[in-house]
Amino acid sequence: MCHDRLRLLRYILLSIVATWSLSPDAAARARYRIRVESVPQGAAVYLESKVGGVQGYTPHQFKLEPGMYTLILEKAGFAPLKRDIEVQRRAATHSFTLERIATPAELAVDSAPDKRAEGAEVTVNGKAVGKLPLRLTLRPGRYLLEVNKAGFARYTAWVDVREGEKRAIAVGLVAEAPASQTMLLVACDVPDAELFVDDKAVDKGVALVPVTPGKHRVEARIGGKPAQLREVVAVADQTTKVTFYLRQTASAATLQIVASEKDTEVFVNGEPRGKAPIRIDGLPPGTHLVEGKKNGFARAEQSVQLIAGEFKAIKLTLSKQQPRGGSVRVVSPLLGAQVFLDGRFVGKTPLLRHGVDPGPHFVTVRHPKHKELVKSIEVKQGETVAVEAKLDPLEGKPAPKKPHNPLIGMFSHAAEPVRAGYFTGDFSLGFVDLLQARLSAGIFSSSILALDAGILLGTYGTVTQIGMHAKFRLFRHEMFSVALTYALGGGGGPSSRNTFYTDFGGQASVTLKDRVAFTARSYFNFYTDRLCPTSGNQAQAGGCSNRPSGITAQEVRERFAGLRFFLAAIVEVTLTQRLNLFAILEGTPIGERRAFTDAFAGYMPKNDPNVYGRIGLTLKY
Repeated sequence: MCHDRLRLLRYILLSIVATWSLSPDAAARARYRIRVESVPQGAAVYLESKVGGVQGYTPHQFKLEPGMYTLILEKAGFAPLKRDIEVQRRAATHSFTLERIATPAELAVDSAPDKRAEGAEVTVNGKAVGKLPLRLTLRPGRYLLEVNKAGFARYTAWVDVREGEKRAIAVGLVAEAPASQTMLLVACDVPDAELFVDDKAVDKGVALVPVTPGKHRVEARIGGKPAQLREVVAVADQTTKVTFYLRQTASAATLQIVASEKDTEVFVNGEPRGKAPIRIDGLPPGTHLVEGKKNGFARAEQSVQLIAGEFKAIKLTLSKQQPRGGSVRVVSPLLGAQVFLDGRFVGKTPLLRHGVDPGPHFVTVRHPKHKELVKSIEVKQGETVAVEAKLDPLEGKPAPKKPHNPLIGMFSHAAEPVRAGYFTGDFSLGFVDLLQARLSAGIFSSSILALDAGILLGTYGTVTQIGMHAKFRLFRHEMFSVALTYALGGGGGPSSRNTFYTDFGGQASVTLKDRVAFTARSYFNFYTDRLCPTSGNQAQAGGCSNRPSGITAQEVRERFAGLRFFLAAIVEVTLTQRLNLFAILEGTPIGERRAFTDAFAGYMPKNDPNVYGRIGLTLKY
């Protein structure tokens, strides 16, 4: 008795435990293994927020209850990543690619030694960043640097900075000329030289002087003594530049400059002098820097030493400008695989990317149902790094490819012609032709164009016809193709009956997995029929002796002709590698063909239904 009570108590306890373990709350408290991976590895992993501290470093595993969680990944040199994941009732792996943060460049912008630019406002890409002098931290790239100060012309320059680069730029400002005013810009290579315009002292070293258009005397003096005197012509509403070179007092030299490229801009000591070929007179003896510039070419420069009274000719050779950085080419047997460079999507395979900064990078290639490929590369200036991405399937080994059977996916009536070297035979039942046999053979085939042709034999009892047909493919893309069609034929029957026809049109087809082809066809049909003998002495068809109403005895013996427009729908299904099933339904909204009425063939309907169809089999060889 006691033993039975103990068994009953144990049964009740086990039932309570089982009920609790199968309850939704117990299922929710179950924990599942979650694996977190990253490219590159070693990223710190936080769960929900950073308050709880680092949970581990990738690759890292959690055991979490089902629900939604927020993962935060951080690694030095890479942008932080925050993602929401859902933990379900199974183990799972979550992979993330971190985006590398480029090392910023440092740009020091300061005033030239004349200090005119100090305090000027500086903007980068149109955004104010401070006043001169200042230090800027910039991401690699191209920037428009502008310096503005009241009373001075705006300074503008494009600056290309690379990752980790440190560069200094000295900005010199020129006093701004009043709008629509004739000016003389007088400069001297001796800063203390006194400058005079029309015997009036203007400034020392450099001066911007408003003048009237025409001739003016410009003089430079050292210590109050005349050094050089020139007569210049000031052009109305323009600034004319005059430069004195007083460090050399001997007689001037002449320089003839030609260039390897047409319309090369020539600069001497930084001053624009025009386009090559050009002759420059009045250069002082000494060393001069000659530069040639043209869009699309690397700048050419040459240092020229001139002596007093010398005439010298030089040639500037410009070379095609090389793209900045190097290039990365990624190819894969899997077309359209996604390519990431340093964690940033850059395109799909096959890919060629120029302008990649020299240095180490990593390339990630992804494709659905395949394992991700990550490869480290080293890019060098002016060179191309090739990456061949062969991705393995996610599960198991790839199934061996079966040899392609050219008969699979070959259809007789679709816009895609029969393949060259093969032929098909169609046998069908239907209306108007009760029986029909059709033979088609592939003539030629290329990636775009293809042609097949064949013969046809059909009968509807009172008339038997034979004809030829051709199909010319104009376009193909994946499962879609378009073709032109043409047919020509004729035949006859008892009572001197005869008929001729020609068809011309086009069709488009969609093929699904080489198993089913859907085709839409439209064409014009021209026919001519003689349904009765020319004389009543010959055997007559029923419609000749008992002619249809509205037709005279003479008219019924004449030839009937007409033009009709047809629309057709065709479905073809692959049954085996050598056998297809097909069905055709076609109709015309225009006219009636008398040969297809019971007046001339007893089994025909009273009126031409204008809708015809057939079903049959295709043999392929």
